[in-house]
Amino acid sequence: MRVLFLTNVPSPYRVEFFNQLGEFCELTVLYQKRRSSERDEKWIGKSRNTFKSIYLKGISTGVDQTISFNVLNYLNKDKYDYFVICGLASPTEMIALTWCKIKKIPYYFESDGGFAKSGKGIKEAIKRFNLLGAKKYFSTGTIHDNYYISYGVSRDKIFHYPFSSVVYEDILKKPISIEDKKILRDRYGYSYPILAITVGQFIYRKGMDILIKAWRNMPENCCLLIIGGKPINDYIDIMKNNKNKNIRFIPFIEKDELSNYYRMSDFFVFPTREDIWGLVVNEALSFGLPVISSNRAAAAVELVKDSLNGFLFESENVEKLEEKLNNYIKLPAEDKYSMACNALNTAHEYTIEKMVSRHLELFKS
Repeated sequence: MRVLFLTNVPSPYRVEFFNQLGEFCELTVLYQKRRSSERDEKWIGKSRNTFKSIYLKGISTGVDQTISFNVLNYLNKDKYDYFVICGLASPTEMIALTWCKIKKIPYYFESDGGFAKSGKGIKEAIKRFNLLGAKKYFSTGTIHDNYYISYGVSRDKIFHYPFSSVVYEDILKKPISIEDKKILRDRYGYSYPILAITVGQFIYRKGMDILIKAWRNMPENCCLLIIGGKPINDYIDIMKNNKNKNIRFIPFIEKDELSNYYRMSDFFVFPTREDIWGLVVNEALSFGLPVISSNRAAAAVELVKDSLNGFLFESENVEKLEEKLNNYIKLPAEDKYSMACNALNTAHEYTIEKMVSRHLELFKS
């Protein structure tokens, strides 16, 4: 089985997926760029040589996009059995989609997710044209389904797959004990009874300002760790106005180090204004952390069930987020432990191994 994927950059989660998928088929991956210009240089996945990586020659048109007619050399039914195009935003992807339609090459369309826009205007018309025509559409869940359908995709062409960045062996067997959490907190200098964590870029869309505002009335024995860089002036101003003292900012850290922060924390907060998926939700659950997230993260909408393994709140609503934070903090210890166990159970349903299996099913069906 010869499979060709067209994607943008070798992101860590996608490369691990390709590593595992390549063990079951003859896999070639076309990349438009070597890395995204808005990401840290370390944010690149490592191939295990189970698949062939090809970097297309082209002209940069965005942080992770190019225009490359070189892609046409690979869209050949004699070379590959299955074509998967991951995205429609870049000129290269548009060229590939149009070529497949002209040459009547059957292809699959896949993306991490999407929120439907108005459907009006030239840009939306172009998006609709580019999106329609695939044999199958791979969807990450309900929000993604609605995105496809809003642009005219037939529901019977939409197929779900469990999107994840987590491998099975990385999921904890059981929640970290209070004693072990305390040992890690003492080592890192965060000796608080309750520790919350969030991870993400310091950009408006991620909603860190919403979380900082919501943290204003949290008890003194609670500390919030915000991992992603140096605090921007807006965050500092909010903290001064709210007189926040129990918030700590931590720069970008490697995966192994980050795992210790997950292990020492009690719960994860995701205040995003919009994330078409949000892989940090998968990662937090894999460490047994209940997740408090806005309803504008597709991962949270799919994976987080209120009072079972976390809480959802309406995006931008500071008061509702504050309420959910307090709801968790005030829970009895046995309820918190139960939520941690449920988080791990959910994580087991969304692994890269299951993502690979589902793709193979969809190729063969």
